[in-house]
Order: sequence, then C-alpha cells, then structure tokens
Amino acid sequence: MGIGENAAGFPTQWGLLERPRVTALFECAVQGSLVTVVAGPGYGKTRAAADFVMGAKARAVWTRIGRIEGSPPLFWKSFARAAGEAFPARSAWLDALGFPELPSKMASFLQMLEDEASDGPPIFLVFDDCSYIADAVGSLFEAIAEARIRNLCLMLVGCGRISAETAGLRSGGLRRIGGDGLRFDGDEAGRLFALRGHSPSDSSLRKIMRHTEGWALALHVLSLEGAGDAERVFAAPESCEGFAAIDDMFSRDFFSAYGTDIRRLLVKLSLISDFPLKILHEALDDRSPAEARGAYAEAAATAIMSNPFISYSQASGLCSIQGMYRRFLSGRQFLLGEGEKARFLLAAGAAPRDGGPRASAGLTLSRREIEVLCELSQGLTREEIANKKYISVNTVKSEIKSIYNKLGAVNRADAVRISTGLGILK
Repeated sequence: MGIGENAAGFPTQWGLLERPRVTALFECAVQGSLVTVVAGPGYGKTRAAADFVMGAKARAVWTRIGRIEGSPPLFWKSFARAAGEAFPARSAWLDALGFPELPSKMASFLQMLEDEASDGPPIFLVFDDCSYIADAVGSLFEAIAEARIRNLCLMLVGCGRISAETAGLRSGGLRRIGGDGLRFDGDEAGRLFALRGHSPSDSSLRKIMRHTEGWALALHVLSLEGAGDAERVFAAPESCEGFAAIDDMFSRDFFSAYGTDIRRLLVKLSLISDFPLKILHEALDDRSPAEARGAYAEAAATAIMSNPFISYSQASGLCSIQGMYRRFLSGRQFLLGEGEKARFLLAAGAAPRDGGPRASAGLTLSRREIEVLCELSQGLTREEIANKKYISVNTVKSEIKSIYNKLGAVNRADAVRISTGLGILK
C-alpha cells in the first residue's frame, strides 16, 4: 500500500525522526498474533505504528474506528473499503460477505486472510482510535488473533486501556506497547530538537526531560515555543506558555469529566508518590458507611484504571500519575477541605502492604526511585544508571540515598533484599 490519506485513514506521511528503540519494540511485539498500542493523547502512538508499518514494507489494512464506526455494520464498511485497497481482487467479495457474525461467514473470512497471508510481505491489520469496541467486533478481533495466521498480525491502537478484559480478547499471543515505551528518551529528544533547528544545552535538556518525562506532545509544544526564545524556554521549561493548552485538555477531558468525588480523589492522590489501588479506601471520607465506601472504591478504581495518564506497573503493583498531569492536579488542592489533606496523608502513610514493619516504604518511593532501584538490582553502576536515564551522577546518588533512607537499607544488597521482600521488586 502506498503512502497517502485514503478511505481507511492511513496517516499521510510517516515521521521524520528515526527511533530504532521504538522500532525494536514493535519488531518484538509483532512476533505475536495480536499487538495493542495504548497510551494517552499526545504520545505519538499512531505515528509510531505508522512509522513501523511503513518501514517494515508490509501490506497494511489501516482502519480508523471510533465510537460510531465501532458498531458492526459501520465497522465493516470502513474495514472492507480499506481491505479492498490492499487486496483489490477481494473487494467485491468483502462487500458481499458483510460483517461475519455467522460461524460459516467467519470461517470464510479467516480462510481469505490465510490465503492472502500465505504469499508475499507480512500483513498488518491495524485498527486505529479504538475508543469503543462493540462485543461483536471484539469477537471478530479475538477470532483473528486466535487463528494465529502465519505472516499476519492484528494491531489495535487507542487511548483507552485495550486489554484482554476490556476488549473481550483472550489471545495467548497478546503483546502490549504502552506510553512508557513510546516516551522519548534524552537522546531522541535531543535529535528531535536538532531536527527543528534547536540545540538546548545538556543541562537544559535534562530539565526538559524531568519536566516532560519524554511526553511527545509536551516536547512538540516546547519546540514550537522555542522558535521565539529558545534559550529562555529551554532553561525553564515549566514556564512554557504553550503548556496552558495542555492544562486545558487535562481540565476538560480528565478532570471536569469526572464527578466531584473522583475529582477530589485525584487531587489527593497527586499529593503522594506511586500508590497501590488499595489506598483508595484510605482516600474516602471516614464518615461514609462501609457499604458506600466499598462501592465508591470500586468506582474510583475503574476511573483510575481507565485514565490514560495513570499507569499501573505489574512489577511493583503500584499506580503512577504522569508528571505533568500530577502537577495539574496538585494545583487544585483548594478543592480539599480543611484538615482533609492531612488526614489523607496520615492514612496513606499507614496504608498496609504485605511485608513487614517497613511495608509502607514502597508507597513513598517515587517512580524514578523505583526505576533506579530496578537498575541497582541489575548491577548497574551509578554512572551507567545516569547515562541510561539521562540524568547526572549526583542525581543518581541523591536518589540512591533517598531509597536507602526510605527502606532502612545500609547498602545496595540490603536495598534489593528489603524491596524484594516488600514486593516492590519481583
């Protein structure tokens, strides 16, 4: 398939910046039969997927689906049009087949895919903007993934948490690419700015990476504003006037869209470092009846797990709020009543975790401290960690000192032993 906007919504052109690290993530992921590329707005997930598909010189059937196109009849109309471009000889057949709800139609459809995939370059069936997946469409995706057709991979791209549970997909071949993998690292950010005519100093680039955490949208905003006064903008990225538009997006889509109770909860959670879901019970008004607290905690967990700017690490069992979103939420502490903040912080510090007397330490380790701790457990030196994380050696020393203090550890081996016992490391 050539480059250009078509009925399937394939991006007009691919990106100008080569990112071998991200390409390697996709190369590994497409060894399975199903790949989900899920991240919040502005992470460049569509661009990354398009770059990989075009670079792989594959046959791509690229279909954009939203809430409307997610219904079976409209979904099939969009897909059949895109597939007809990739497989012209099958165009009329796909139109006549219609959405394959019946087993006989599904068998015919899967056989067609197998026949097409049996010869020629790999086939990627890419469904972009998967904000809504009807049950019938989810069943179709599951059937394609479970068929394990050689030379064919199904790729779902979206902002929501597309998972085995939410999309009805139970494929053993599921591979995931998330926001953490799509973030720009220091080297990629430096090359991005160079591509746009900027050359921030090493110290400025470190400030930029600390503030943006490699979020593509924030880096883009900075590069645009830097065209006017690069030295000022890059030296103090937190003062970038263009970030007001990002705060507007946070407010509109990921704050005001929630009920009052959830908004207050998010503000409370922004006051602490990475947290386990069980802490939601501690964030509730202690005057609420037990049954109300349970129902509310369940609703809160659903809201948090569906928020693309809050990630969950299976390795640590902790949730983490994206840095710029956290700063946005922290600026709304005026919503909390007198003494409410102090009561929550007290409850959060006492929140039980499986382990021992130091169990609450894992709750207060920041995301960076957990990352540094993971590197320590792998035997990396301070200099190697600094180069890998694009931070100074002094910053690494400070993080290690903080880790030791919080865990009550005396050295690296002690920190690894304690954190493993607490379930922070697995």
